Amino acid sequence: RGILIAREPMTDQHHIILGRIHLTILLIGQRKAAPLYPAIQPQWLRRGDLHHLTDVNRLIFRAKSLAHLHQSGVRGIARNVNESVASRLCSCHKASMSDLQTFRDQIDTIDNQIIDLLKERTRIVKQVGTLKKSEGERGLFIRPGREGAMHRRIYKAFQGSGLSPLAMVSIWRLLIAASTHLESPLSMAVPAQGPYKTLAREYFSSAIPCLEVSSPAAALAAVADQKQVIAILPWPDDNALWWTQFASYARNGLHIFAGLPAVMQGATHPLALAIGKVQPEASGEDHSYIHVGWNDPALSSSRVSDHLPGEIIRNHLEGDTRHLLVRLNRFAAADDSDIAALQMALPAVQIDYLGAHPVPVEA
Repeated sequence: RGILIAREPMTDQHHIILGRIHLTILLIGQRKAAPLYPAIQPQWLRRGDLHHLTDVNRLIFRAKSLAHLHQSGVRGIARNVNESVASRLCSCHKASMSDLQTFRDQIDTIDNQIIDLLKERTRIVKQVGTLKKSEGERGLFIRPGREGAMHRRIYKAFQGSGLSPLAMVSIWRLLIAASTHLESPLSMAVPAQGPYKTLAREYFSSAIPCLEVSSPAAALAAVADQKQVIAILPWPDDNALWWTQFASYARNGLHIFAGLPAVMQGATHPLALAIGKVQPEASGEDHSYIHVGWNDPALSSSRVSDHLPGEIIRNHLEGDTRHLLVRLNRFAAADDSDIAALQMALPAVQIDYLGAHPVPVEA
């Protein structure tokens, strides 16, 4: 707030509001106005001694301008106030633009640092790929357990940060997929019907070649023939019975290794499963799957379920063969002791380990 002093007699205070600056025009000799500005003593107002009012932090105009304003009257004061405020607002705008450019420069600096770090990360990824190949490792260089743990760590790190944790996990998924493709080029086979191509792109990035096929069975056939291909298949339900055929593929090294998407929003299970010649590994919070099948009519599902180490999530009868899809709410490898115990308890039952995946993050 700035205070101006005018000689012209007036009967009331005049206020000029421009922008955010509220100016009060007081009159010399108007004692009632003095308390609004304690620094102005009544005797100064009586004799018009304006030289005391030189505090530029509280006055819009410096002392050298006061004599001119003193002779200007109210209209002259208003004109000069307009000019002064316009100048000040212009200065404030310039300062604001300067501050904005400073912030943009800081963001550009950080972006350049991120770019340099990503280049350095890429250099290390190439070295890792070279080392793995020199040690005889072949196939897909995917570490599902490490990736699952990373998803949870990134999501937790950005909670409450102002940035969407979901968006940050998505960014990391693109980075992970690009790095994996750099180490060991891969491609995907997905059913043409449904959202599976979109899910595959979101999880493995658009940089990975994607082949659309007619059915989940065709996707399984594509991945069975090539080590560098992964299949994205629908979550098993009454309309997606591919899991009943998958047991024979699993015996040849194919495994479930990921649940899509990486972050679930309201769903109770993944929307799709990724399958490939990838060895499942523990992430700290995992689901594992086994297939249990038999064609002995004397063996009931209830009797089998008494020995199961997990929950039945699908039960399907195909001809004389009963198929159960069982989920263990923990990580289990192919040589898991509970699976071995189940086989011993039910020797007439065919048991196949289908794989495991990290539990997706819950938004």
